[in-house]
Amino acid sequence: MEEIENKNILTIKEFSLRTGLSVKAIRKLIIDHKLVFIKTTQKFYIDYAKSMEILWNRWKKVGVLDD
Repeated sequence: MEEIENKNILTIKEFSLRTGLSVKAIRKLIIDHKLVFIKTTQKFYIDYAKSMEILWNRWKKVGVLDD
């Protein structure tokens, strides 16, 4: 797990473990282009820092998070 905590580019499964979001929810966010990701032939790789910044700002806008 420490290995995942130090990485910034994560697979869907690693992103799920790190954020607590389900794999299904992450796939939906990818389809909706709400995460920063790259797609190789068979896998998606998610930029953790940039994606969390986007999600954090989006959650703040809709009032899920308070300042």
